[in-house]
Amino acid sequence: MPRKSTGKSVVSVPKTESFKFISLSDIEGTLILKTKEGDEETVCCRGDSESSQDCRKILKEFFDVLDSKQVDQLRLFGIKHRMFNLYRSYKTEFAVASILFDQSTDLQVLYDIIPKCSILKHVTLKGATKYPCEKRHYIVRVHYSEAIPFDEMDFVHIRQSIFTKDPENPIDLKSFPKKILLKPFRYDTEIFVRYHLTPVGLANLISSIASQGNCFYQNEWLVYKMNRNCQLFCKIGINGVYCVVLPAGSESIPSTPLERFVWNNDEVEVAQLLSTPEEEKDRKKSPIGWNCLPDKIKLLCIDRMHFKTRIHLRSTCHAEKKLVDSSKPYAFKFVKVEHLTYTDGSQTMSVVAQNPKETLNIRSERWAEPGKHDAEASFDLVLSAVKNILHFCEIEALCLYPGAKEGGMKQLQDELKDIVPFKISTFFSIVLNPEIQFFFIENCNVDPNMVFLRVTKHFTPKKYLDAPKILNSKCLQLQLDKPGVDLSGALFMITTKWLAMDIEIDKKVVISVPERYFKPEMEVLAKKLSKRVISQTDEYVLVRTIDEAKNILVFDYNDYTGVSYICFRVISSKMKESEYGLYDRPWLEDCEVIGDFEECDEEEEYEYDPSS
Repeated sequence: MPRKSTGKSVVSVPKTESFKFISLSDIEGTLILKTKEGDEETVCCRGDSESSQDCRKILKEFFDVLDSKQVDQLRLFGIKHRMFNLYRSYKTEFAVASILFDQSTDLQVLYDIIPKCSILKHVTLKGATKYPCEKRHYIVRVHYSEAIPFDEMDFVHIRQSIFTKDPENPIDLKSFPKKILLKPFRYDTEIFVRYHLTPVGLANLISSIASQGNCFYQNEWLVYKMNRNCQLFCKIGINGVYCVVLPAGSESIPSTPLERFVWNNDEVEVAQLLSTPEEEKDRKKSPIGWNCLPDKIKLLCIDRMHFKTRIHLRSTCHAEKKLVDSSKPYAFKFVKVEHLTYTDGSQTMSVVAQNPKETLNIRSERWAEPGKHDAEASFDLVLSAVKNILHFCEIEALCLYPGAKEGGMKQLQDELKDIVPFKISTFFSIVLNPEIQFFFIENCNVDPNMVFLRVTKHFTPKKYLDAPKILNSKCLQLQLDKPGVDLSGALFMITTKWLAMDIEIDKKVVISVPERYFKPEMEVLAKKLSKRVISQTDEYVLVRTIDEAKNILVFDYNDYTGVSYICFRVISSKMKESEYGLYDRPWLEDCEVIGDFEECDEEEEYEYDPSS
């Protein structure tokens, strides 16, 4: 009879007099509470089985449902006793007629529930044992009554006897009854192992089991004597092997669904018990989507994503935005930002970002003729792309190529002020405005490996050499557009600043000037540092540093293009003059910096989402 309701309402559970089943299952880390009334199944709630909060909430609802109505069958799949420790029910009685559980459920869970089940008829264990050739499904059912009460050792004996998960210790079915005899099973214990047999195989199995001895035939049964006045009755059919423990001297064996299934496939209840649980089927049908993954797995996925995918993911919601921001920076080998203005007033702005796996090419054009230009937002598109690249990426080489008008670069500088610092290793700039050059250099998160700057106006050495990021770069190249500039002050400043530093070998500064010879400046430098000059020729000056292992080599170089170079280089004091490399061109062109990268198809444009 159904018990009276306690008055607690469970909103998500349908109001019925009884349930066909209540299922509590932990499948692949998801704890699910499910009910069935008639042909209608309802998933009441689900949550993370590793979350104490989710477990406590689901178990509270589970016990409320269990206490409110009569239950024909209670299903427990994969339930661990630690979950029950999170929420204790103080109910003393539940109207549960039968219990079904699997081999992954802790027995202690049964010990907590079974004594409180007032109308319990039987408890069924289902599982599978790995045999040499195939998986054997089994069912163990223990019947209870007032005369035969629950005993905690019932299922302990079962687990310790024949149902091993060890594939290296398989159980041969011909010794199946003998294994059962080793444990003191109680009355009304039914054991069925699914075994598909042909008539010939059936005859051979019966013969093999009978050949083990210690049994006699009683009609179609093999009967074994057990301890405690019990007998084990064994029947073998085309569907498997069935055993039941009965009192000694029993002449009639009760017909049960398990017993009938040995020869009859129409026993629906047993067929359902031997099949995959509905809960597991439902779980398998549900695809594991992105939102089901924990953050740790998501971060591993993000680390393998291309930059475009990361930015699209970041624009989906606030949680994904935080996740992408906390991931490892994406790496681009080369990023080129270009803003050109043509003589007719037309403008183009583009960004190309490249690494061995991905190439981005985003460009916008504005034509001077009416009706032949992109929307005003198109420059914003490129600016947004550059902003995201500089914000979230480690860049090996950043190159800026503006034309005569630098309005676009100035606009870019304003956009980037709130995302500094940048992760840039090499900075290559043809920008004419020193303010823009200094903005990028000073906002690098570390000292750049190389800095290339073009200086079109008056060159002020102090302005450039007092900037720590410029002075500390391993290689500095300054391109001076104006010929006839007196560089004696610059040469002396570079040398004295290096003498005051702990400089590393191969550190270099190269200054290029059109149509110049640096012999006068080198002579002035040698006079000012006469006490430190080791040697002096028409081609070079060698200066001793505080560290006896290092020297500063200053030399000039002229090439056929009409451009002259003055080079400062830190060398080892053990280096010979023949190793100075005085005739090797010291200047690196931009094509040499980015020469390892493929050319991009300039007609290919990426449809970038500005909202991201």
